[in-house]
Amino acid sequence: MKQTVFLGLDIGGSSIKFGWGNSKQGLLHSERIILEDTSLKAVFNTINKIEKIVQNNIGFDKVDAIGVGVPGTYDIISGEIKGINPNLPELTNINPKNMFSDKMESYIFVDNDANLMALAEASCLPDAKHVLGVTIGSGIGCGFVINNQIYHGANGYALELGHTIVEINGEKCNCGKNGCLEAYSSVNGILNQIKRTKPYEELKNMTDILMASQNDEHILRLINNSLNYLSVAIGNLIIILDVEVVVIGGGVIEMKNYPFLKLKKLILDGLPEINKNKVSVNKAHFGNKAGVIGAIKIAENGFKTR
Repeated sequence: MKQTVFLGLDIGGSSIKFGWGNSKQGLLHSERIILEDTSLKAVFNTINKIEKIVQNNIGFDKVDAIGVGVPGTYDIISGEIKGINPNLPELTNINPKNMFSDKMESYIFVDNDANLMALAEASCLPDAKHVLGVTIGSGIGCGFVINNQIYHGANGYALELGHTIVEINGEKCNCGKNGCLEAYSSVNGILNQIKRTKPYEELKNMTDILMASQNDEHILRLINNSLNYLSVAIGNLIIILDVEVVVIGGGVIEMKNYPFLKLKKLILDGLPEINKNKVSVNKAHFGNKAGVIGAIKIAENGFKTR
């Protein structure tokens, strides 16, 4: 009997994570490939590498469907990524299904990457019916799952938390607006602030930022500001949506020195008592693999109901 396998991809601003598996056996294989740069060509080249890895390891004939998590605003009506995609600026006005070769183009299911993270995390919280997922990395992503179903809104644009305004006329965001949460609390946002205020600092990632903050009060202040803005934005969503569980993930959260416990305390301390006593704030159970697992889930669910 043919083994049923589903491929999941999680396209991020600096890398593409991928893996294959199914609901019965779990995640059978996972890898991460760093993008050469933020161009569309780099994304295509990386997907081509993934296709070769899949072919060499299990073969295309073993893959029943593919799930893809994409950054930015995914339009569920047109099937295209729309608007400005700050961390992969060329990945817009494109149907993600067209990024694959003909060998892998049948049965492809697409959703926003943070939505898939939230879906994966909700799957291991059977008693929670309202789960909010937040990802912190190159950008800020967010998804909301109700009764194991992703909430998309009218067009698929719901829960773009990273581009809600937290500071009127504030820092310039990569999306072109001023004062977005992403401009303060994402890795790229913090790096941009450091470059503007301390151009001599040659920091490249969150590991560098956290190390530098140990001896630099200005950088430490930027990190603390990022936590304050995040806690307010997440707290507002908790109040608006009345969620039971908030799950926070992304590459940053897995870093040993990232002050997750401080962020959690800020979120809970900022809530009215009635909300504070009814919500839990946790790290992502699946860590940085949550997006891939969520992508496998939509591929399997879509394949079964096609």
